[in-house]
Amino acid sequence: FSVATDGVRVVVGCPFGNLGSGATAQSGKVYVFMGPNWATAVPVVLSAPDAAISDYFGYSVAVSG
Repeated sequence: FSVATDGVRVVVGCPFGNLGSGATAQSGKVYVFMGPNWATAVPVVLSAPDAAISDYFGYSVAVSG
């Protein structure tokens, strides 16, 4: 897992986000939480539009701007 924050957003990468079998197994996901209360925020979930097995999308995340 990877985590980045800019004080307003918390971004959590989950490179094994799609556990299981099939064409997108372990393709990964990224969860974006917006403040001010990240603990109760509903995340925006991102995944690669061209997800493929073992892509590990979200292995590394960063926040800018």
